[in-house]
Amino acid sequence: MWLKFTMKLDASDKLLLGELSVRDGNNKSSSAYTATSGLPKNQKPDSQDDKGRGPIPECKLVKIQSYSVCTNPIDHKNTPGIKGNFYHIIPDPIRVNQTQRTELGIHFDAGVPGSAGCIVLKDTAQWISFQDFMADYSKDFSHISLIVEYA
Repeated sequence: MWLKFTMKLDASDKLLLGELSVRDGNNKSSSAYTATSGLPKNQKPDSQDDKGRGPIPECKLVKIQSYSVCTNPIDHKNTPGIKGNFYHIIPDPIRVNQTQRTELGIHFDAGVPGSAGCIVLKDTAQWISFQDFMADYSKDFSHISLIVEYA
């Protein structure tokens, strides 16, 4: 099993949405969640090095095969914009061009629409389903691979 985040990056004033999916060994999706990364106006291909505004950098841009997501969450219930579980994405930090991106993760979108680079889910039911998947997966594995690709 592994995770894949895909989204079409574009110059838009509106928040762009993508998909976070759970994939099996045959690259078939067993679950899919509506997700996003970055802030409106900062979801362009050249915004991946925009610290605190741009989307999570695509794997090929940072020359890695995949990220790794910790399956045991960190409690950020008192953190504005998160207010709950945070699944840390590593490597951390990661360098994009001359910019260092840090503290990326997967969490619920609990603040202004979008994120500072994390992958965020906006739908409560989907978020609960994702957390259930991660809790079950964490019984056997401490990390799950994440591939980030943009159209």
